[in-house]
Amino acid sequence: MIGIIFSINCISHRLEDYGSLKGFIKDIIGDKAKVLILGCGNAEFSENMYDDGYKTIDNVDISEVVISQMKARNETRKDMTYAVMDVRDLKFADNTYDLVVDKSTMDSLLCGEQAFYNAALMTKVRSI
Repeated sequence: MIGIIFSINCISHRLEDYGSLKGFIKDIIGDKAKVLILGCGNAEFSENMYDDGYKTIDNVDISEVVISQMKARNETRKDMTYAVMDVRDLKFADNTYDLVVDKSTMDSLLCGEQAFYNAALMTKVRSI
């Protein structure tokens, strides 16, 4: 894995979009990387990455409703996948991804019960 971007919020707590991070991402991984988006929600982040040339993008979210909606919305983006999955228990082999992007999942985990334990599960040291 080349890089991880956690909770890409700026100081004003505004979520950054792909356009504002595009140059940084291209600098660290180029444009042929395998990407995992954690807690994708209904954001356009992965769609914008896909349209910019990143074709191997896997999106996960704990919400079955969101994943269903995103699959339907992106059925023409053939190489982009969506799966219902808990970030505290990812089901991927080690060294699968070049970049893992968390748009705000860490923020959500830190607001719930057992916040630090859940955050530790999400960030446990392993290569995904």
